[in-house]
This record gives sequence, structure tokens and C-alpha cells, in this order.
Amino acid sequence: LIAAAADCTIKGQICLSHCLDLLAGGEKDMLGCGKAVNETIAICTALQALAAQDAKALKALAKLAVDTCLACEKECRKHETKHKECKDCADSCVECAKQCKAIAA
Repeated sequence: LIAAAADCTIKGQICLSHCLDLLAGGEKDMLGCGKAVNETIAICTALQALAAQDAKALKALAKLAVDTCLACEKECRKHETKHKECKDCADSCVECAKQCKAIAA
């Protein structure tokens, strides 16, 4: 879970940077993706830290992270054929959600 959350954070940061560049260029259809990935970065950063210390709140955060990661994946999939950054982010979100489900169960 630590590695999956870290990967999701890294890929999310790359995706967010890409979204911001596209938004600055006038591509307003990237707004949903940018918002979703921004939330995912926050959740996965916390998830990574809690997983590293096997914190008491890990299970509860993992449940929340499943929904957050899957929402981000849904937004990123809209752009995955045009933008590699979105595809990579969506793929990492799926893996992180899978790892979170295992912890949250």
C-alpha cells in the first residue's frame, strides 16, 4: 500500500501539472480532471504516511481513498487517449484503490 500510494501521488502530481498547463492554454475540459487529481494527491500523501506507520486511522482512510482514487480514475479516463499523463494517473489510481480495498476490508 505504501508503494501504491506513493506511485499514485507521483503520477497524480505529473497529471495535475499537465492539467494546469492545459487549463492555462484554454482547455477547460481538463478542470474536472485537475480537481479530482488534486484531491487524490492529498489523500494518497496522507495514506502513504499512515501506511508507513501502520496507524490506527489507516483502515478508515483506506476506505475513503478507494472512492477518491476511483473518482480520479473516472475523470482521467476521459483524457487517457490524448494525454499519457492522464492514463498513467488513472492506472495508478486503480492499483491504489485495489490495495486500499484489501486494507479496508
